[in-house]
Amino acid sequence: MKILYISRKFYPEFLGGGQISGFYIAKALSDIGNSSIVCTFTDSEKSLEQSIGGVKIFRLPITRLKKLKRFSNMDYMYLQMMQLSSKIIKKVNPDVIHLLNFESIPLSSIYLKRRFNIPLVATVNGPLFSCFTQEGIDYNKKTCITCRILKRYFCSNKKWGKIRGHAYYLYSLWYMMLLKISYKYVNNFFAVSNSMTPVLKNMGVPSKKISIIHNPINEKRKEKTDLKKRLGITSKKVILYAGRLSKEKGIQHTIRALKHIKDSVFLIIGEKRDYYSELVKLVHKLRLDKKVRFVGYVENNKLGEFYSISNVVSFPCNLYESLSRMLLESLAFGVPIVASNIAGNKDIIIQGKNGYLLDKVDPLSLSNAINKILKNPQLENKMVSECRKKICEFIPETIGLKLLEEYKRVKIDKP
Repeated sequence: MKILYISRKFYPEFLGGGQISGFYIAKALSDIGNSSIVCTFTDSEKSLEQSIGGVKIFRLPITRLKKLKRFSNMDYMYLQMMQLSSKIIKKVNPDVIHLLNFESIPLSSIYLKRRFNIPLVATVNGPLFSCFTQEGIDYNKKTCITCRILKRYFCSNKKWGKIRGHAYYLYSLWYMMLLKISYKYVNNFFAVSNSMTPVLKNMGVPSKKISIIHNPINEKRKEKTDLKKRLGITSKKVILYAGRLSKEKGIQHTIRALKHIKDSVFLIIGEKRDYYSELVKLVHKLRLDKKVRFVGYVENNKLGEFYSISNVVSFPCNLYESLSRMLLESLAFGVPIVASNIAGNKDIIIQGKNGYLLDKVDPLSLSNAINKILKNPQLENKMVSECRKKICEFIPETIGLKLLEEYKRVKIDKP
Protein backbone atom coordinates (compact mmCIF):
# COMPACT_ATOMS: atom_id res chain seq x y z
CA MET A 1 0.00 0.00 0.00
CA LYS A 2 0.95 3.63 -0.40
CA ILE A 3 0.51 5.49 2.91
CA LEU A 4 0.82 9.25 3.30
CA TYR A 5 1.66 10.38 6.85
CA ILE A 6 0.88 13.98 7.75
CA SER A 7 2.59 15.48 10.79
CA ARG A 8 3.12 19.05 12.01
CA LYS A 9 6.72 18.19 12.94
CA PHE A 10 8.78 15.16 12.08
CA TYR A 11 12.04 13.39 12.88
CA PRO A 12 14.89 14.33 12.86
CA GLU A 13 14.06 18.05 12.70
CA PHE A 14 12.12 17.60 15.93
CA LEU A 15 13.02 14.85 18.43
CA GLY A 16 9.91 14.66 20.59
CA GLY A 17 8.52 11.26 21.56
CA GLY A 18 5.60 11.49 19.12
CA GLN A 19 7.89 12.44 16.22
CA ILE A 20 10.33 9.60 16.93
CA SER A 21 7.40 7.19 17.16
CA GLY A 22 6.02 8.56 13.89
CA PHE A 23 9.29 7.78 12.14
CA TYR A 24 9.33 4.25 13.57
CA ILE A 25 5.77 3.75 12.29
CA ALA A 26 6.54 4.99 8.77
CA LYS A 27 9.76 2.94 8.61
CA ALA A 28 8.02 -0.19 9.92
CA LEU A 29 5.50 -0.05 7.07
CA SER A 30 8.28 0.62 4.57
CA ASP A 31 10.30 -2.34 5.89
CA ILE A 32 7.41 -4.76 5.22
CA GLY A 33 7.04 -3.69 1.59
CA ASN A 34 4.81 -0.62 1.63
CA SER A 35 5.45 2.88 0.35
CA SER A 36 5.75 5.32 3.27
CA ILE A 37 5.59 9.02 2.42
CA VAL A 38 5.61 11.84 4.98
CA CYS A 39 4.22 15.34 4.55
CA THR A 40 5.53 17.55 7.33
CA PHE A 41 6.03 21.25 7.95
CA THR A 42 9.00 23.39 8.82
CA ASP A 43 9.60 26.93 10.05
CA SER A 44 12.40 27.18 7.50
CA GLU A 45 11.79 29.33 4.44
CA LYS A 46 12.68 26.57 1.96
CA SER A 47 10.99 23.27 1.17
CA LEU A 48 13.02 20.07 1.29
CA GLU A 49 12.63 16.56 -0.12
CA GLN A 50 14.64 13.79 1.51
CA SER A 51 14.64 10.06 2.19
CA ILE A 52 15.53 8.56 5.58
CA GLY A 53 15.51 4.81 6.19
CA GLY A 54 13.32 4.16 3.15
CA VAL A 55 10.81 6.87 4.15
CA LYS A 56 10.21 9.67 1.61
CA ILE A 57 9.80 13.03 3.40
CA PHE A 58 8.42 16.31 2.06
CA ARG A 59 9.21 19.24 4.39
CA LEU A 60 7.06 22.23 3.49
CA PRO A 61 7.50 25.75 4.94
CA ILE A 62 4.71 27.43 6.89
CA THR A 63 4.72 31.04 8.06
CA ARG A 64 3.71 32.59 11.36
CA LEU A 65 1.91 35.84 12.02
CA LYS A 66 3.82 38.45 14.04
CA LYS A 67 0.69 39.19 16.05
CA LEU A 68 -2.21 37.02 17.23
CA LYS A 69 0.12 34.16 18.20
CA ARG A 70 -2.66 31.84 19.36
CA PHE A 71 -4.44 32.20 16.00
CA SER A 72 -1.12 31.87 14.17
CA ASN A 73 -0.19 28.67 16.01
CA MET A 74 -3.59 27.04 15.55
CA ASP A 75 -6.19 28.09 12.96
CA TYR A 76 -3.77 29.85 10.60
CA MET A 77 -1.33 26.95 10.90
CA TYR A 78 -4.11 24.44 10.18
CA LEU A 79 -5.16 26.35 7.06
CA GLN A 80 -1.60 26.26 5.73
CA MET A 81 -1.20 22.57 6.56
CA MET A 82 -4.47 21.85 4.77
CA GLN A 83 -3.42 23.73 1.64
CA LEU A 84 0.11 22.33 1.45
CA SER A 85 -0.81 18.71 2.21
CA SER A 86 -3.43 18.85 -0.59
CA LYS A 87 -0.63 19.40 -3.10
CA ILE A 88 1.26 16.34 -1.83
CA ILE A 89 -1.91 14.20 -1.90
CA LYS A 90 -2.48 15.09 -5.56
CA LYS A 91 1.17 14.34 -6.30
CA VAL A 92 1.45 10.89 -4.64
CA ASN A 93 -2.20 9.66 -4.74
CA PRO A 94 -2.05 7.55 -1.54
CA ASP A 95 -4.28 4.60 -0.59
CA VAL A 96 -4.56 5.84 3.01
CA ILE A 97 -3.84 9.13 4.79
CA HIS A 98 -2.51 8.75 8.34
CA LEU A 99 -2.57 11.88 10.53
CA LEU A 100 0.23 11.37 13.04
CA ASN A 101 -0.65 13.92 15.68
CA PHE A 102 -3.28 16.23 17.10
CA GLU A 103 -2.26 19.29 15.07
CA SER A 104 -2.98 17.41 11.84
CA ILE A 105 -6.64 16.72 12.65
CA PRO A 106 -8.67 19.97 12.81
CA LEU A 107 -9.80 21.39 9.45
CA SER A 108 -7.48 19.02 7.54
CA SER A 109 -9.66 16.00 8.23
CA ILE A 110 -12.83 17.79 7.08
CA TYR A 111 -11.32 19.32 3.96
CA LEU A 112 -9.14 16.39 2.88
CA LYS A 113 -11.87 13.79 3.35
CA ARG A 114 -14.49 15.80 1.47
CA ARG A 115 -12.14 16.70 -1.36
CA PHE A 116 -10.27 13.41 -1.91
CA ASN A 117 -12.49 10.80 -0.19
CA ILE A 118 -9.39 8.78 0.76
CA PRO A 119 -9.54 6.65 3.96
CA LEU A 120 -8.33 8.83 6.83
CA VAL A 121 -6.91 7.56 10.13
CA ALA A 122 -5.32 9.41 13.04
CA THR A 123 -2.92 8.53 15.85
CA VAL A 124 -3.73 10.03 19.25
CA ASN A 125 -0.46 10.34 21.18
CA GLY A 126 -1.69 12.06 24.31
CA PRO A 127 -4.60 13.55 26.22
CA LEU A 128 -3.72 17.18 25.51
CA PHE A 129 -5.59 17.06 22.18
CA SER A 130 -8.82 17.40 24.21
CA CYS A 131 -7.44 20.08 26.56
CA PHE A 132 -7.89 23.66 25.33
CA THR A 133 -5.26 25.10 27.69
CA GLN A 134 -2.81 22.30 26.75
CA GLU A 135 -1.96 21.70 30.42
CA GLY A 136 -3.57 18.34 31.21
CA ILE A 137 -4.04 19.69 34.74
CA ASP A 138 -7.19 21.64 35.62
CA TYR A 139 -7.56 24.88 37.62
CA ASN A 140 -7.71 22.80 40.84
CA LYS A 141 -4.31 21.27 39.91
CA LYS A 142 -5.89 17.87 39.34
CA THR A 143 -5.35 15.47 36.43
CA CYS A 144 -7.94 16.23 33.76
CA ILE A 145 -9.19 14.23 30.76
CA THR A 146 -12.49 16.06 30.15
CA CYS A 147 -12.75 19.63 28.85
CA ARG A 148 -16.19 20.57 30.18
CA ILE A 149 -17.47 24.04 29.24
CA LEU A 150 -17.64 25.45 32.79
CA LYS A 151 -14.33 23.88 33.81
CA ARG A 152 -12.72 25.30 30.67
CA TYR A 153 -13.84 28.79 31.70
CA PHE A 154 -12.06 28.53 35.07
CA CYS A 155 -8.99 26.89 33.49
CA SER A 156 -8.72 29.70 30.91
CA ASN A 157 -8.96 32.34 33.63
CA LYS A 158 -6.36 30.50 35.71
CA LYS A 159 -3.88 30.34 32.83
CA TRP A 160 -4.38 33.67 31.06
CA GLY A 161 -6.01 35.94 33.64
CA LYS A 162 -9.56 37.30 33.69
CA ILE A 163 -9.54 39.51 30.58
CA ARG A 164 -7.45 37.36 28.22
CA GLY A 165 -8.86 34.22 29.79
CA HIS A 166 -12.42 35.30 29.02
CA ALA A 167 -11.48 36.11 25.41
CA TYR A 168 -9.74 32.75 24.98
CA TYR A 169 -12.73 31.00 26.54
CA LEU A 170 -15.08 32.54 23.94
CA TYR A 171 -12.65 31.46 21.22
CA SER A 172 -12.59 27.94 22.70
CA LEU A 173 -16.32 27.52 22.00
CA TRP A 174 -15.56 27.68 18.27
CA TYR A 175 -12.33 25.73 18.50
CA MET A 176 -13.65 22.76 20.51
CA MET A 177 -16.74 22.57 18.28
CA LEU A 178 -14.46 22.44 15.22
CA LEU A 179 -12.41 19.70 16.86
CA LYS A 180 -15.46 17.53 17.52
CA ILE A 181 -16.83 18.04 14.01
CA SER A 182 -13.48 17.11 12.48
CA TYR A 183 -13.49 13.77 14.30
CA LYS A 184 -16.53 12.67 12.31
CA TYR A 185 -14.41 12.71 9.16
CA VAL A 186 -11.75 10.35 10.55
CA ASN A 187 -12.38 6.68 9.68
CA ASN A 188 -10.46 5.31 12.63
CA PHE A 189 -8.46 6.55 15.62
CA PHE A 190 -5.33 4.74 16.77
CA ALA A 191 -4.98 5.27 20.52
CA VAL A 192 -1.40 4.60 21.65
CA SER A 193 -2.61 3.08 24.93
CA ASN A 194 -5.82 1.83 26.52
CA SER A 195 -5.89 4.97 28.66
CA MET A 196 -6.69 7.07 25.58
CA THR A 197 -10.02 5.30 24.98
CA PRO A 198 -11.97 7.21 27.68
CA VAL A 199 -10.40 10.50 26.51
CA LEU A 200 -11.61 9.89 22.96
CA LYS A 201 -15.05 8.82 24.17
CA ASN A 202 -15.31 12.01 26.22
CA MET A 203 -14.79 13.91 22.96
CA GLY A 204 -17.65 12.03 21.30
CA VAL A 205 -15.69 9.38 19.36
CA PRO A 206 -17.62 6.07 19.22
CA SER A 207 -15.90 2.88 20.45
CA LYS A 208 -16.12 1.25 17.00
CA LYS A 209 -13.77 3.93 15.63
CA ILE A 210 -11.05 3.35 18.26
CA SER A 211 -8.20 0.82 17.94
CA ILE A 212 -5.24 0.39 20.30
CA ILE A 213 -1.97 0.66 18.37
CA HIS A 214 1.02 1.21 20.64
CA ASN A 215 3.92 3.40 19.61
CA PRO A 216 6.77 1.16 18.41
CA ILE A 217 10.35 0.90 19.66
CA ASN A 218 13.26 -1.39 18.79
CA GLU A 219 14.65 -3.81 21.36
CA LYS A 220 18.06 -2.62 22.55
CA ARG A 221 21.03 -4.10 24.37
CA LYS A 222 22.94 -2.51 27.21
CA GLU A 223 26.26 -1.04 26.17
CA LYS A 224 29.65 -1.55 27.75
CA THR A 225 30.56 1.93 28.93
CA ASP A 226 32.79 3.84 31.32
CA LEU A 227 30.06 6.43 31.86
CA LYS A 228 30.05 5.93 35.64
CA LYS A 229 33.75 6.73 35.73
CA ARG A 230 33.31 9.78 33.49
CA LEU A 231 30.51 11.08 35.70
CA GLY A 232 32.46 10.29 38.87
CA ILE A 233 29.75 8.00 40.22
CA THR A 234 30.89 5.77 43.07
CA SER A 235 27.44 4.54 44.13
CA LYS A 236 26.60 0.95 43.26
CA LYS A 237 23.04 1.66 42.15
CA VAL A 238 21.69 4.19 39.64
CA ILE A 239 18.14 5.54 39.46
CA LEU A 240 17.22 7.32 36.22
CA TYR A 241 14.78 9.90 34.89
CA ALA A 242 15.00 11.16 31.29
CA GLY A 243 12.52 13.68 29.95
CA ARG A 244 11.03 17.13 30.39
CA LEU A 245 11.61 18.73 33.77
CA SER A 246 8.17 19.67 35.09
CA LYS A 247 6.31 19.32 38.37
CA GLU A 248 3.74 16.96 36.84
CA LYS A 249 6.46 14.42 36.01
CA GLY A 250 7.02 13.79 39.73
CA ILE A 251 10.83 14.15 39.76
CA GLN A 252 10.56 15.89 43.14
CA HIS A 253 9.01 12.75 44.67
CA THR A 254 12.03 10.65 43.68
CA ILE A 255 14.38 13.28 45.13
CA ARG A 256 12.53 13.18 48.46
CA ALA A 257 12.55 9.36 48.42
CA LEU A 258 16.37 9.32 48.23
CA LYS A 259 16.51 9.96 51.98
CA HIS A 260 15.36 6.35 52.39
CA ILE A 261 17.53 4.79 49.64
CA LYS A 262 21.15 4.00 50.47
CA ASP A 263 24.18 3.76 48.18
CA SER A 264 22.43 5.20 45.14
CA VAL A 265 22.58 8.17 42.79
CA PHE A 266 19.68 9.75 40.91
CA LEU A 267 20.50 10.88 37.36
CA ILE A 268 18.13 13.50 35.95
CA ILE A 269 18.33 14.00 32.19
CA GLY A 270 16.53 16.96 30.67
CA GLU A 271 17.02 20.55 29.60
CA LYS A 272 17.92 22.78 32.52
CA ARG A 273 14.92 25.08 32.30
CA ASP A 274 11.30 25.36 33.47
CA TYR A 275 11.09 23.40 36.74
CA TYR A 276 14.87 22.90 36.96
CA SER A 277 15.54 25.74 39.41
CA GLU A 278 12.88 24.43 41.83
CA LEU A 279 14.43 20.97 41.74
CA VAL A 280 17.89 22.39 42.45
CA LYS A 281 16.51 24.27 45.47
CA LEU A 282 14.91 21.07 46.76
CA VAL A 283 18.15 19.10 46.41
CA HIS A 284 20.08 21.78 48.35
CA LYS A 285 17.37 21.98 51.01
CA LEU A 286 17.46 18.21 51.59
CA ARG A 287 21.29 18.18 51.40
CA LEU A 288 21.27 15.59 48.64
CA ASP A 289 23.80 17.23 46.33
CA LYS A 290 25.99 14.11 46.32
CA LYS A 291 23.06 11.83 45.48
CA VAL A 292 21.47 13.83 42.63
CA ARG A 293 23.07 14.66 39.28
CA PHE A 294 21.47 17.05 36.80
CA VAL A 295 22.93 15.82 33.53
CA GLY A 296 21.18 18.32 31.26
CA TYR A 297 20.01 17.61 27.72
CA VAL A 298 21.26 14.39 26.09
CA GLU A 299 20.67 13.58 22.43
CA ASN A 300 18.38 10.62 21.85
CA ASN A 301 21.08 8.49 20.20
CA LYS A 302 23.30 8.91 23.28
CA LEU A 303 20.75 7.90 25.92
CA GLY A 304 21.73 4.24 25.63
CA GLU A 305 24.78 4.77 27.84
CA PHE A 306 22.58 6.08 30.65
CA TYR A 307 20.03 3.26 30.48
CA SER A 308 22.96 0.82 30.38
CA ILE A 309 24.24 1.89 33.82
CA SER A 310 20.78 2.22 35.39
CA ASN A 311 19.13 -0.23 37.78
CA VAL A 312 15.71 1.44 38.03
CA VAL A 313 13.75 4.08 36.14
CA SER A 314 11.51 6.20 38.39
CA PHE A 315 8.41 7.95 37.04
CA PRO A 316 5.95 8.92 39.82
CA CYS A 317 3.98 11.35 37.63
CA ASN A 318 0.51 12.77 38.14
CA LEU A 319 0.11 13.81 34.49
CA TYR A 320 -2.14 11.58 32.40
CA GLU A 321 0.68 10.22 30.21
CA SER A 322 -0.58 8.23 27.24
CA LEU A 323 2.51 6.07 26.66
CA SER A 324 5.76 7.41 28.08
CA ARG A 325 8.69 7.21 25.66
CA MET A 326 11.02 6.93 28.66
CA LEU A 327 9.21 3.83 29.89
CA LEU A 328 9.35 2.28 26.43
CA GLU A 329 13.11 2.94 26.37
CA SER A 330 13.34 1.30 29.81
CA LEU A 331 11.65 -1.82 28.47
CA ALA A 332 13.87 -1.80 25.40
CA PHE A 333 17.06 -1.72 27.52
CA GLY A 334 15.70 -4.09 30.16
CA VAL A 335 15.55 -1.63 33.07
CA PRO A 336 12.90 -2.24 35.80
CA ILE A 337 10.41 0.59 36.34
CA VAL A 338 8.68 2.18 39.32
CA ALA A 339 5.85 4.50 38.26
CA SER A 340 2.48 5.84 39.33
CA ASN A 341 -0.55 3.71 38.53
CA ILE A 342 -1.98 6.10 35.98
CA ALA A 343 -2.91 6.15 32.29
CA GLY A 344 -0.56 4.41 29.81
CA ASN A 345 1.91 3.31 32.49
CA LYS A 346 -0.42 0.33 33.00
CA ASP A 347 0.11 -0.78 29.37
CA ILE A 348 3.86 -1.07 29.99
CA ILE A 349 4.28 -2.26 33.58
CA ILE A 350 3.06 -5.63 34.84
CA GLN A 351 2.78 -5.29 38.61
CA GLY A 352 5.61 -7.12 40.35
CA LYS A 353 6.90 -8.58 37.07
CA ASN A 354 8.88 -5.84 35.28
CA GLY A 355 8.33 -3.12 37.87
CA TYR A 356 5.88 -1.61 40.32
CA LEU A 357 2.81 0.59 39.88
CA LEU A 358 2.09 2.89 42.81
CA ASP A 359 -1.48 3.83 43.73
CA LYS A 360 -0.11 6.32 46.24
CA VAL A 361 2.92 8.47 45.48
CA ASP A 362 4.84 9.60 48.57
CA PRO A 363 8.53 9.34 49.55
CA LEU A 364 8.03 6.22 51.67
CA SER A 365 5.94 4.25 49.15
CA LEU A 366 8.29 5.21 46.33
CA SER A 367 11.46 4.37 48.27
CA ASN A 368 10.00 1.02 49.40
CA ALA A 369 9.31 0.01 45.79
CA ILE A 370 12.74 1.13 44.56
CA ASN A 371 14.50 -0.58 47.48
CA LYS A 372 12.74 -3.87 46.73
CA ILE A 373 14.52 -3.91 43.39
CA LEU A 374 17.89 -2.43 44.39
CA LYS A 375 18.30 -4.68 47.45
CA ASN A 376 17.36 -7.89 45.67
CA PRO A 377 19.65 -8.71 42.70
CA GLN A 378 17.67 -11.88 41.94
CA LEU A 379 14.42 -9.91 41.67
CA GLU A 380 16.13 -7.26 39.55
CA ASN A 381 17.40 -9.93 37.14
CA LYS A 382 13.92 -11.44 36.86
CA MET A 383 12.46 -8.02 36.11
CA VAL A 384 15.10 -7.45 33.43
CA SER A 385 13.98 -10.70 31.78
CA GLU A 386 10.32 -9.67 32.00
CA CYS A 387 11.16 -6.35 30.34
CA ARG A 388 12.71 -8.31 27.48
CA LYS A 389 9.51 -10.35 27.10
CA LYS A 390 7.20 -7.35 27.25
CA ILE A 391 9.10 -5.35 24.63
CA CYS A 392 8.06 -7.89 21.97
CA GLU A 393 4.60 -6.26 22.00
CA PHE A 394 6.11 -2.94 20.92
CA ILE A 395 8.70 -3.81 18.26
CA PRO A 396 8.16 -2.04 14.89
CA GLU A 397 7.46 -5.24 12.93
CA THR A 398 4.61 -6.18 15.30
CA ILE A 399 3.12 -2.67 15.23
CA GLY A 400 3.62 -2.40 11.46
CA LEU A 401 1.64 -5.57 10.76
CA LYS A 402 -1.20 -4.38 13.03
CA LEU A 403 -1.31 -1.05 11.23
CA LEU A 404 -1.33 -2.71 7.81
CA GLU A 405 -4.41 -4.73 8.80
CA GLU A 406 -6.11 -1.54 10.00
CA TYR A 407 -5.25 0.28 6.76
CA LYS A 408 -6.72 -2.56 4.70
CA ARG A 409 -9.86 -2.62 6.82
CA VAL A 410 -10.59 1.12 6.55
CA LYS A 411 -9.89 0.99 2.80
CA ILE A 412 -12.52 -1.74 2.40
CA ASP A 413 -14.98 -0.10 4.82
CA LYS A 414 -14.58 3.48 3.58
CA PRO A 415 -17.96 5.20 3.15
